[in-house]
Amino acid sequence: MASNSESYEMKMEKLAQIVKKLEHGELSLEENLKSYEEGMNLYKELKIILEEKEGVIRKLLFDSGETEVFENVEEEEDDFS
Repeated sequence: MASNSESYEMKMEKLAQIVKKLEHGELSLEENLKSYEEGMNLYKELKIILEEKEGVIRKLLFDSGETEVFENVEEEEDDFS
């Protein structure tokens, strides 16, 4: 499991390494399962980090009166749903 003190970039690199291992296909079933679980945990941690940073950006935009940019971002998110 990744440490909470690791940077976003370090966690992304670990996730990329796990994906490469899984794509290579030479691990045992047990190793695959362990790697998959570790990758999913990293994914969840990375998603939380991104959501926290998005919240900071939204607050900064709102506080600065940039509501038009804020609304455009929400419209783009709807396009991906």
